[in-house]
Amino acid sequence: MNYSITDDSTFTNTIYGTNKLITLTGDGAKTAIGEYSNITSSSTTADNLTVLQLSTNVTGIITSGNRFVYGLYSNPRAGAESTGGATNVYGGILKADGDVAEGGTLNAYGLYVDNGSYDTQGNSTAYGVYIEPISGADNNYALCLDCDGTWSANTVAAGIQFGTDANGVNLYRSASDTLRTDDSLYVEGDFTVIGSCTGCGGAPGGSSNWTLSTANGTINPNNNTLDLLVGGTSTQSAVFSVLGGCSRYQTHQHLLVLNKGANAGKGIYMSGRRESSTGQ
Repeated sequence: MNYSITDDSTFTNTIYGTNKLITLTGDGAKTAIGEYSNITSSSTTADNLTVLQLSTNVTGIITSGNRFVYGLYSNPRAGAESTGGATNVYGGILKADGDVAEGGTLNAYGLYVDNGSYDTQGNSTAYGVYIEPISGADNNYALCLDCDGTWSANTVAAGIQFGTDANGVNLYRSASDTLRTDDSLYVEGDFTVIGSCTGCGGAPGGSSNWTLSTANGTINPNNNTLDLLVGGTSTQSAVFSVLGGCSRYQTHQHLLVLNKGANAGKGIYMSGRRESSTGQ
């Protein structure tokens, strides 16, 4: 079937290329499908099969107002306020199946968002996926992964993967109440931990026992009466220093250096000026 429609001034502002209405009555359990298409191919040559292809094109130039162009607009609604059972409403269900023999390659995409063509002459912004704020229900989730209520430590971890090369990173749920990445995590800004923090070196709740001054290039404990214990093996360049004022007439102001690196022969030594005016 191939047909074209061209509007003129006598047309209404809403034009339908195809308008179908299905009305179901009665109490029987029914299945209604407004549009159904099926394509099969037995070709042994690589081919392309498309069940539904949609395209729009706008050539008229506007100087004000907002224009909306939709490739696919889906808005199902269940308005009956049922008092029992469960009503599930889906704006869209996408599922990809496939099979491949040994030696072949299969890539299955439930949803594939391709890069479009854009223009930067004006002010343009492109979104791969845009989600409006979700509100109004008892529980609201903009994005939920593996949310059928059957997750357990034995199921495959569903998460987010950034890149598929050797340097790709991931973020996923690895256990109950546990978010995990198998890669490095860099936080540029404040990082707060509510609860216990294994290996953080600070107290729970995001606080720290140290004060860092990037302006002075120093770090010091909040409690300056605490002893500092250093253990383990240092690298060749490891040097630990405690700096104090060293004036000609000051008493017991020393420079303490602990070196187990390239100058390990020095061990621990102190230098500073004694109270006398001539020696050190």
